[in-house]
Amino acid sequence: MKKLSQRRYPPGLEWAILKRLPKLLAASIFVPALMLLISHNYPFAGSADEVVRFQVGIDFFAIAIFFTGLSFLIVIGILCFIIHVMKGPAYVADAYPLNDADEPDQDSK
Repeated sequence: MKKLSQRRYPPGLEWAILKRLPKLLAASIFVPALMLLISHNYPFAGSADEVVRFQVGIDFFAIAIFFTGLSFLIVIGILCFIIHVMKGPAYVADAYPLNDADEPDQDSK
């Protein structure tokens, strides 16, 4: 396999997205953590049952946001990596000489 030297696509949107993934990952971690911190440290006024039920609801919602965001970022990261690999250098295989290239053999049908 021979590498084509001048055959490489310029970086595109995938690099811009890959550079933003760490910030988005931090946001997908800290936003649910902030929700939990606020809901547990500053409960609303109500009976103890209502406060606990509200906090458990916030807990489940924060866990759902975390795992949804994490799975989304993993999928986007994998897609950007695949696009980056596919834009890599092109290769050419060795030529394979055909004996009947000019006049195909009629008996092979």
